[in-house]
Amino acid sequence: MKLLLVFLASLFVLGINGQGDDSRWKEYKRLNGKNYNEKLDGGKQENLRKAIFFQRDANIRKHNSGNHSFQIGHNKFSDLTGKELAVFLGTTSPPSPKLHKSMTVLPKRQTRLPTTLNYRNSFCLPPIKAQGSCGSCWAFTAITPLEFDRCRKKRSFSVLSEQQLVDCDTNSTNYGCNGGWYVTAWSHLTTVNGSASEFLYPYKGSKGKCKYCPECKSMVGARVSSYGYIQSKNATAMQLALQEYGPLATAITVVGSFYYYTVGVYDDEACDNLPVNHGVVVVGYGRYNDIIDYWVVRNTWGENWGDQGYINIQRGVNKCSIETYPAFVVSY
Repeated sequence: MKLLLVFLASLFVLGINGQGDDSRWKEYKRLNGKNYNEKLDGGKQENLRKAIFFQRDANIRKHNSGNHSFQIGHNKFSDLTGKELAVFLGTTSPPSPKLHKSMTVLPKRQTRLPTTLNYRNSFCLPPIKAQGSCGSCWAFTAITPLEFDRCRKKRSFSVLSEQQLVDCDTNSTNYGCNGGWYVTAWSHLTTVNGSASEFLYPYKGSKGKCKYCPECKSMVGARVSSYGYIQSKNATAMQLALQEYGPLATAITVVGSFYYYTVGVYDDEACDNLPVNHGVVVVGYGRYNDIIDYWVVRNTWGENWGDQGYINIQRGVNKCSIETYPAFVVSY
C-alpha cells in the first residue's frame, strides 16, 4: 500500500510538471537493459520502477538547471530503491582512532608538488572493474593500489583477486559482500603470503568458500611489504603520497547525487560530516578552470558510471570525508 501511494503521488507530480513522457522511460529501459515483465505481476513492478525513474528524472533536471560545479544524469541506478542502491557500497566502520593514529605515516620524500598528477591512463592501472551488487568495494580499494605498486616495480602488469578477500578475509572488520576495510585487508594479505592472480581466482560477486593456497607459489600475484595511513585531513600529505606511493585507498560518504554523477567537480554539501560508507581509490589531482581543486577518484561501478568509471571530487576541504582515511600499500 505504501509503495502504491508513493507511485500515485509521483504520477500526480509528473502530470503537473509535464514530465511523464513514456518515450523517455522506454528509451531508458532500452539503454540500460531493463525489462519488467508485466504478465508476472500485473504491471506492479513496471509501475513502481517507472515512478522511481521519473522522480529521479525530475531531480536530475532540477539539479542541472542550477548553478553547480557538477552535472548528474541517468544510469543503471535511476530506477532502484534506496535499499537496492545501498548494496553497491561496502565499507564498515574504520578501526579504532588509537589504531588509526598509531599507523599514521607521512611521505619520506618532500619534493615540490606538480600542479597536476594523474595516473588514470597509466599502464599500471587495469580497466575499471565492477563490484556488482556485492558490498565488496573495500576489497577493490585494497587491491588496486597493490596492483599498481607491483606493476611499477616489476614493470609488468598482473591483475589481482578481489574475490580472494571476499571469500577468505575474516578479520574483525571484513565481512565479504557485507562490507569491510581496506587496511585490514592488507593486514590479512600479509598473513597469507600474498594476493592471488585474478586469472586463478576470478571475481564472482558473492561470498564463497576460500580457495586460496598460500603454499602455491604459482597462485601468488603480489605480496604486501608494508602499508599505513597518510596524515588525516591533510591534502598536501596526500598529494606527496600520490607521488611517492602511487594511487591511495580511501573511504568516502556516498549520498544520493553521487550515484548519478556525470561530469564536473563533485562538491555536494549533503555528504559532509556523515559516516563513511564506500571505498574508492584516489589516482590523481588537478584544478578545474583555475577555480576549484579536485581529486581524481576511481570507483568500482563499471565504465558506464560517471566519467568512464571516474569522478572528480573537491580537494582540500575533506569533501565527503575523502581526506580522513587515506592509506598506502607497498608491494614486494
